[in-house]
Amino acid sequence: GEKIERVRESAAQFVRQMGDDDFLTVIAFNSVPQVVVARERVAVVRGSAIAAINTLSAAGDTALFDSVAQAADSVAESASASRTNIIVVLSDGKDTSSKRHTMSPSLTSLAVQNDTSLFTIAYGQDAAADVMSELANKSNGSYFVGSVANIDEIYQEMSAAFGGNVGVGR
Repeated sequence: GEKIERVRESAAQFVRQMGDDDFLTVIAFNSVPQVVVARERVAVVRGSAIAAINTLSAAGDTALFDSVAQAADSVAESASASRTNIIVVLSDGKDTSSKRHTMSPSLTSLAVQNDTSLFTIAYGQDAAADVMSELANKSNGSYFVGSVANIDEIYQEMSAAFGGNVGVGR
């Protein structure tokens, strides 16, 4: 319904605000993580990434922890000391189907490798705020409570923190 529609709109706006030289990976997750955009320069994939985001739907289980680990692996493949490495996680925080990872020190260790910060957005009134805040707090990041009303502002705040229109990853 309106919840997933606003998430798609806001995520697409976030991609629009990224700099051409930033790199982007988009991982959708339900019962398993699925790489939708694999570490591409934003200038090359901006339009196709937004189109892919616009097709995302909310359905099935949630492999949150496996998806965070997959995102960390993706960052590790391209990490650079000259870039800011961030992972943005938007979820209700309820992991219902991860097979490889749990909420554990090994997961947060994996997430912070390569000077990576994890920014979490607990989305929805029923979100597991404790899980999402713990992920952010133990991963050098920030935690946000998201809703249909404020999701745009959260993405704008994150974008501004990393360079705004000149690039999220700087």
